[in-house]
Amino acid sequence: MDILCPVLYTKDNEVFEKHARCAADVAKGKCLVYPGIAIVTSHAENTPQCVAEQIQIAKRAGADEVALFSASSLKGKLIRKLKGEALKQK
Repeated sequence: MDILCPVLYTKDNEVFEKHARCAADVAKGKCLVYPGIAIVTSHAENTPQCVAEQIQIAKRAGADEVALFSASSLKGKLIRKLKGEALKQK
């Protein structure tokens, strides 16, 4: 396995952190960890603020990067938010 990509599509940051940390612990440097963050799914729409927070939470939890779903949702306020703060290094 090269990459562990747990699908953590939740707006609850505590739940997100718990599972992102668990994935990083399971991987323990054996593979990359990219927690999945929902932007827009069939059942929910995340806010730009929450997406930015979850990116930072994932990094603090030991993830290598994140996977955002779905790419077609990367626009407007979210792009401005990510450019402004979320994509900065740890």
